[in-house]
Amino acid sequence: MVNKNLTKVYVSKIGDLPNQLGKTVFIKDKEIAVFKLSNGSVRAIENRCPHKGGVLAEGMVS
Repeated sequence: MVNKNLTKVYVSKIGDLPNQLGKTVFIKDKEIAVFKLSNGSVRAIENRCPHKGGVLAEGMVS
Protein backbone atom coordinates (compact mmCIF):
# COMPACT_ATOMS: atom_id res chain seq x y z
CA MET A 1 0.00 0.00 0.00
CA VAL A 2 1.41 3.40 -1.00
CA ASN A 3 0.74 6.50 1.07
CA LYS A 4 -0.06 9.22 -1.48
CA ASN A 5 0.39 11.93 1.18
CA LEU A 6 4.16 11.42 1.34
CA THR A 7 6.50 13.78 -0.48
CA LYS A 8 10.19 13.20 -1.17
CA VAL A 9 12.43 16.07 -0.09
CA TYR A 10 16.18 16.34 -0.73
CA VAL A 11 17.97 17.10 2.55
CA SER A 12 21.57 15.94 2.05
CA LYS A 13 23.93 13.74 0.11
CA ILE A 14 24.05 10.39 1.89
CA GLY A 15 27.83 10.66 2.23
CA ASP A 16 27.41 13.94 4.14
CA LEU A 17 25.21 12.36 6.82
CA PRO A 18 27.12 11.28 9.93
CA ASN A 19 27.01 7.57 10.77
CA GLN A 20 24.66 6.79 13.66
CA LEU A 21 24.36 10.47 14.66
CA GLY A 22 21.46 12.78 14.01
CA LYS A 23 21.27 15.77 11.70
CA THR A 24 18.58 18.42 12.06
CA VAL A 25 16.83 19.60 8.91
CA PHE A 26 13.92 21.98 8.48
CA ILE A 27 11.12 21.22 6.02
CA LYS A 28 8.59 24.01 5.88
CA ASP A 29 7.53 24.53 9.52
CA LYS A 30 8.74 21.09 10.73
CA GLU A 31 12.02 20.27 12.45
CA ILE A 32 13.14 16.78 11.41
CA ALA A 33 15.91 14.51 12.76
CA VAL A 34 17.63 12.47 10.02
CA PHE A 35 19.77 9.45 10.90
CA LYS A 36 22.03 7.21 8.79
CA LEU A 37 21.98 3.79 10.44
CA SER A 38 24.94 1.40 10.67
CA ASN A 39 23.56 -0.58 7.70
CA GLY A 40 23.56 2.60 5.56
CA SER A 41 19.80 3.12 5.48
CA VAL A 42 18.39 6.54 6.32
CA ARG A 43 15.45 7.31 8.62
CA ALA A 44 13.71 10.56 9.51
CA ILE A 45 11.41 11.46 12.39
CA GLU A 46 10.06 14.59 14.03
CA ASN A 47 12.92 16.06 16.08
CA ARG A 48 11.25 15.78 19.50
CA CYS A 49 11.35 12.94 22.00
CA PRO A 50 7.75 11.96 22.76
CA HIS A 51 8.67 11.12 26.36
CA LYS A 52 10.83 14.04 27.51
CA GLY A 53 10.47 16.59 24.70
CA GLY A 54 14.23 16.64 24.04
CA VAL A 55 15.91 17.07 20.68
CA LEU A 56 16.39 13.66 19.02
CA ALA A 57 19.04 14.76 16.50
CA GLU A 58 21.46 15.45 19.37
CA GLY A 59 21.42 11.77 20.34
CA MET A 60 23.02 8.63 18.98
CA VAL A 61 21.34 5.71 17.26
CA SER A 62 21.97 2.38 18.93
